[in-house]
Amino acid sequence: MPFYKVKPVIVEAVQFTGDTAKVTEAFGELLAPFPVRIDYASPKHPVLIIESPSGEQRIERGHWVVKWDNGALTDCHESLFLNAYEPVMAIN
Repeated sequence: MPFYKVKPVIVEAVQFTGDTAKVTEAFGELLAPFPVRIDYASPKHPVLIIESPSGEQRIERGHWVVKWDNGALTDCHESLFLNAYEPVMAIN
């Protein structure tokens, strides 16, 4: 069986904590053209919804919004994020 290693890549990321403030502060320019809202259908489990041309992204509270080097934003489960990433110093 072949083995694989994750390529070392630095990403920008912010954790969704139940409101849009941190996410829009971090990625406001990228999100500007897309509707962003929170689904409170289950008040104890709000879901951040980003509507983009590639479809609706649903990000649960506690998950991380990750910006890849190509500008794409994706959802990452908290346990996966904490196992795969570690903080780095700010990059210019």
